[in-house]
Amino acid sequence: MRKKKRETYYDRWRKEHPRIVFHVTKDEYETIKELAFSKNMTIKDFIVGVAKNIVNFKNEIENTRVESYNKGYLEGFQKGKQEGYNQGYQEGYNKGFKEGRVEGMKNVFQVHALDIKTTAEKLLSLLPPDLQQVVMQYWGPYLASLHV
Repeated sequence: MRKKKRETYYDRWRKEHPRIVFHVTKDEYETIKELAFSKNMTIKDFIVGVAKNIVNFKNEIENTRVESYNKGYLEGFQKGKQEGYNQGYQEGYNKGFKEGRVEGMKNVFQVHALDIKTTAEKLLSLLPPDLQQVVMQYWGPYLASLHV
């Protein structure tokens, strides 16, 4: 009976470090190489860094969207409810509740669009210009579609 072959260090290492292979044109390679070397980085570190920056950017935008939605809805709802309550107890409360929801939704979209744009601008300003271009190619259309 034959013994099982033991797993080597190299086999374990390969399981934890998957290989990624992709082909680019010579011009694309030179551009990536130039950007990476200008930052004293390897090409691998540069590409991984760009990917991590895009993921972090996406997470910041999503967090800002949720926070601004909640903030805008609450502000609009409270404003509508308070105005309605001041006009008369039951009638004003019912009217304020209904109008507050509408006002809250209008306000939430304005607030969260503004928060997303300012957060995006702040995060972009922290990135080097060449990474700003990469991020804007990915997120530019979304940011341009927001109405403030």
